[in-house]
Amino acid sequence: KFYFLKFTCRDTGFMFYKVGITTQKRWERRFSKSHYDCYDIEPVNIIEDTLYRCTEIESLCVKSLALYSVQHLLPLDFCGRSECFQFNEEVHESVKSLLSDMST
Repeated sequence: KFYFLKFTCRDTGFMFYKVGITTQKRWERRFSKSHYDCYDIEPVNIIEDTLYRCTEIESLCVKSLALYSVQHLLPLDFCGRSECFQFNEEVHESVKSLLSDMST
């Protein structure tokens, strides 16, 4: 699965998007309570496809959103920091557009 998620830190209210892939049947299992307990996590878009296709989507998202990275604002032990981006309309629209282009 490819996932596009919205994270909200319960302590600070800091919001950001995260993209990624998982082979878990339920994407939620990718985020253990012990490591992500201080975040509310909401799915924006989940795509089920081959591992190859999901990896391709993730790679394109990471490259196209590099200017919006927030990894420097996240704890060093936050898994997938390099796949986290600003919570704004530009990021949301970029991912939406990329997913639309790839589905055609």
